[in-house]
Amino acid sequence: MLPDGPAPVPDPAPAPVQDAEVPSSALAPASGHGVTAAGTSPWTLGIPPAPQRRRRRRPPWWLTGTSAVVVVVLAAGLLAWHPWNPPPAPPATLHATSDATSSVQISWPAAAKGAPKPDHYLVFRDGIRDGTVPAATTSWTDQGLKADSTHTYTVEASGSGGTSGPSPAATIETLGPGPVGLSAGQVTYTTVEFSWKPSPQAPAPTQYEVYNGLDRIATLPGTDTTYIDKSQGQGSIYQYSVVALWGTHRSVASKYLDGSTLVAPLALPGMTANVTLTSAPAGSTGNPTVGQVYVETWDFTPQCAVDSCSIDAMLALPATNGTFATVPVMLHASASASSVAGKATVQLTHCSSITSNDTVIVSIRPAKGASLSAVNGGWTQWTGTVDVTAPYAQVSGGYYCPRQTWHYSVTGQP
Repeated sequence: MLPDGPAPVPDPAPAPVQDAEVPSSALAPASGHGVTAAGTSPWTLGIPPAPQRRRRRRPPWWLTGTSAVVVVVLAAGLLAWHPWNPPPAPPATLHATSDATSSVQISWPAAAKGAPKPDHYLVFRDGIRDGTVPAATTSWTDQGLKADSTHTYTVEASGSGGTSGPSPAATIETLGPGPVGLSAGQVTYTTVEFSWKPSPQAPAPTQYEVYNGLDRIATLPGTDTTYIDKSQGQGSIYQYSVVALWGTHRSVASKYLDGSTLVAPLALPGMTANVTLTSAPAGSTGNPTVGQVYVETWDFTPQCAVDSCSIDAMLALPATNGTFATVPVMLHASASASSVAGKATVQLTHCSSITSNDTVIVSIRPAKGASLSAVNGGWTQWTGTVDVTAPYAQVSGGYYCPRQTWHYSVTGQP
């Protein structure tokens, strides 16, 4: 029987927990007591509280749009900046040459004034990058190529704003091997003969081109390997070379053949001649006297043909009456051109009232150790003799003028 008091109230049922598993360890009685305070069931102490789910709040609209605004602003900044730093323009033209079997030279104009300046240039051969050139350089030499090969080049300009497109293309062909063994044959005053051989590293050519310096002077069939240049003058300087052709394909030039045609020994006008009387006939009187030196001016004008050269000479010589006479003499060079000689007829001696023509024989050779003129190759110093012979002549009253000779030695220089 229960004591009097309020009617007992049954324990409330525990609140249901959804979607929560209770581990078996949580169902054990609490501390071995049968009843807990406030009449709570001993099993409720092992049940964990139900977890509470927190809802994620959406960020405000103005914060969500910030990233998009930043991206748009950056993109707009790039678009606004790019026109002020454009890439350089490619070279407007490209020029290519080849004067060797294994190399090509290309060149292009520098960037126009006021245009974006490149930092460097990129060179492409046959579409493949071949080299890099500093901005201050506008040429490139491509080496190590095969002979008689064709290549196409382009150039691009690169700078801080990017890289340009390609320049106009330039196509060039390397040259084939040239003729060999170029050598001189007979050389005369006005002609030069020379010959060569085809390159052993190339097939027989269809044609040859012959050059003197930069001037093409002949085109010959590929079977010819000798040429005679008949366009030269005496003392002419030449520099021959030969190029082989195979249709439109060309070779490099052969090695040069340098030289000059034969030179007239005396080719300078107004040369100074020192004329000295070395002997006179016994009994001769008046001028000149033995040992006396006369300084005269002699002029020489050469006239050279293929294998001979004559020289018009105007010689001033002293006469026996104390005057001077101008003696025109045609001088002829020897076969070896080591001396010149000539003969003339003129009055230089006087015997009473007899008027007779004397024979003048002149012989001149280069002085020992004399060099050739830097102007035309003629003798710069020379020496020789002049013999003046008077003929026998009858004089009225049983007198006569004997045959006699005066000998002179001469030296000369420009």
